[in-house]
Amino acid sequence: MDIKTAPFHSPFGDYELTVTVCSYAVNKRLAVNLLCKEDGYWEPYASLTVNLPAEPLRPNEAFVKCFDENQGLMDFILDNKLGKVLPGQEGYSGFCAYPKIAFDMEKLREFDPESVEKYLSQSQQKKRTPKKKER
Repeated sequence: MDIKTAPFHSPFGDYELTVTVCSYAVNKRLAVNLLCKEDGYWEPYASLTVNLPAEPLRPNEAFVKCFDENQGLMDFILDNKLGKVLPGQEGYSGFCAYPKIAFDMEKLREFDPESVEKYLSQSQQKKRTPKKKER
């Protein structure tokens, strides 16, 4: 099976990255990570997203880390049409602000079809599961 990649030109070098999709264990929200191939093996490159449980999100949305170690990755998202920034909808943790991204799940599926399908199925189940009423 061919793994789709996209070029990434960072201040630290040029890489071919692939996108992986999963969910955070605590609330099953979208988590997006990047891998790069080094010496013939896929290695973690960066976690694009951060879990902010108190902030409202739709199933295709996530907050993206824009710290120094993720420099240039917002451009990677936009250049590859993986998602778009939702202006004025930042999430906060302490003194840090995180831009909210509406990810294009079909574009993510091009990189990681099985995991996107699993995530979407899980998010649909989460919507249908009624919350227990407290007494």
